[in-house]
Amino acid sequence: MTAGTALRWAAHGIAGVYAVTTDAAQRRQGIGATVTHAAVHAGRELSACGSPRCRPPATACLVYRRLGFSVVGEYGLFAVPAREPAE
Repeated sequence: MTAGTALRWAAHGIAGVYAVTTDAAQRRQGIGATVTHAAVHAGRELSACGSPRCRPPATACLVYRRLGFSVVGEYGLFAVPAREPAE
């Protein structure tokens, strides 16, 4: 049985940690923090940036704070509306 998972992506000196999940029956035991910590440090070993970026859900940011990270900036994501198809 897998209690927790995380996806770590790294390229061009930047690492991202995504899709951190913990089985519902296993929550509140530090598993999310453990897999997040492992993913962040695996990214650092690849010479990637050691500063994770948080976006909703806010629970992810809480995990990073518990691991000793602090907010150093914020950013927004913007999208250009799709064009209507040409007739």
